[in-house]
Amino acid sequence: MIKLKSFQYGLLSSALFLQACSDTEVNETPLTQTVQIPMALAASDLPGDGTFSLVIYNGGQVLASKALVPGEEEVSITLDLVEDEYNLAAVFEYSSSVYTDLAVASSPPMLVDLKGGSVVELSIDQESYLYNNDDNDLFSNLIELQEGTDPRLSNDFIFVAGDNGETGLELYLYLADGAEGSLGLVKDINILGDADPANLVEMNGEMFFTATDGVRGVELWRTNGLESGTSLVRDINEMPGLGSDPSQLTVFGDFLYFIADDGVFGKEIWVTSGSAEDTRVIDVNPGALSSAPSNVVVLNGVAYFIAKDARSGSNNTTLWKMDAPYVEWERVMDLTGRYKGLMIAGDTLYFIQLGESEEGVNDDVLWSSDGSAESTAPLGVVGSYSAELTVVGDALYYVVPTIDSLIGPGREGGPWQLWKTDDSEFGASEVQILENRPFLFDAAGGKVTFMTGDLLWKIDGTSEGMDLNTRVGSTLKDVIQLTTGSYSSYFVFDNGELWMHDYAVTDPASYLLTDIGGGLLGTPPDNLVASGDVLYFIAGNGDSGRELWVSEGTLESTRQVMDLNVGTGSGVDSILSQ
Repeated sequence: MIKLKSFQYGLLSSALFLQACSDTEVNETPLTQTVQIPMALAASDLPGDGTFSLVIYNGGQVLASKALVPGEEEVSITLDLVEDEYNLAAVFEYSSSVYTDLAVASSPPMLVDLKGGSVVELSIDQESYLYNNDDNDLFSNLIELQEGTDPRLSNDFIFVAGDNGETGLELYLYLADGAEGSLGLVKDINILGDADPANLVEMNGEMFFTATDGVRGVELWRTNGLESGTSLVRDINEMPGLGSDPSQLTVFGDFLYFIADDGVFGKEIWVTSGSAEDTRVIDVNPGALSSAPSNVVVLNGVAYFIAKDARSGSNNTTLWKMDAPYVEWERVMDLTGRYKGLMIAGDTLYFIQLGESEEGVNDDVLWSSDGSAESTAPLGVVGSYSAELTVVGDALYYVVPTIDSLIGPGREGGPWQLWKTDDSEFGASEVQILENRPFLFDAAGGKVTFMTGDLLWKIDGTSEGMDLNTRVGSTLKDVIQLTTGSYSSYFVFDNGELWMHDYAVTDPASYLLTDIGGGLLGTPPDNLVASGDVLYFIAGNGDSGRELWVSEGTLESTRQVMDLNVGTGSGVDSILSQ
């Protein structure tokens, strides 16, 4: 027979013991065995309407299961063993109205041969237990479940917009589980065609995004990574076939701000806690006329945005603030002209005033504010280079054009001045004069990176000047994409090669990761997303279309996750990130 002698968790060790005896003994009596419940489970309050169970599997079939009662330290389970051979696994599972048979912890499969009558004891160390794609901590799983989050989701996951050739463009989830990982459909939201998922942000352990189900237009959705946990937040524009087209999703504590048009109030800012009844409009410009709001940013616990209010004059825009969701918004000050791009660096709010001089030269102006009217003032002209604004730590880096640099883009003009904001009397200072126009700005790990011509630059946010400028290009190929991770920068050349520049080594150097985009049928890597030491990207190798790829920073580790749309059709359209 097979005997579950003990099943217990401790700080130092844990083991599941199985004893196999003769075939004759097996057929005499079913075995009822007492199993100790893991301490974290026994001491835990069960979250929501869910239940935990101990389930014994034989292969993929359930052999026996028993629900766990809160507070009990052990459970008795009966095994009816009549075959010669079993492939057993013990699994603790959680199920609720949201989760179905979610494996919290399980033992690896164990082959048990009952033929021959000999006694066999198998012991499994705690480190051998498999956890469901999280941080390998059972107790953390329980805490996450109690908080309403999905223990499957950790730093090792990303969402993508994908199509397996049958679903249309839908939301897919990649889970980094071992060497291969898995890419699976979250839910077929639009069974008639493309759901077009986009604008994904995380709030309270769930992902909020925009999509269409084919009946409504584009609306706000939420997911915990499971099909049963994916649902529409609210049909904001209730006109058949029309959507509110939510955009600029911004998390503020336990609330999400976004811009939408319900067909009644025009394009306004909306706020939600995640439920339909708590999804409400902030009607800055009363009536059907839109306030044309900017994005929402949060500074020191206060939400700020720029929007038009007809009561301030038809050509005026206003900087507004709101101390908490669902409360009356407050005017900070009226502004003249058009504005965009609210950003936060340190304790300061920044935005761009759009403008053009009589000579036709772009003279966009950078403004700063601490949230009060008296502090809101222009900081300096940034010309047409507002796209290069990059936040690193408490500083905002930006490009200031000189008169000579206005003759044209690329390498013809110059010089250009790179500035950063600081606590000086002026509020900013020059970092570096650059002979070639900087482009492809990115920031991660407390540093900003960018290109000038064929030079890769890196600035440590704690230093006064440049840390590194490395020649990575040549006259034969140009860098067309750049992204930066914790210790590396990744860049794509116009010939389709993907390279990595490693800052973590004593002598920083560049390495080729793949040249899959260089062939006649290949497509160059794009949609580069760095997560820690891992790079995700989309590319086609000729045998398949555009699919999801992953790299741990070496040529050998750079691989296609899977051919989602088998054949030459493309399976992944975009990486929506975490």
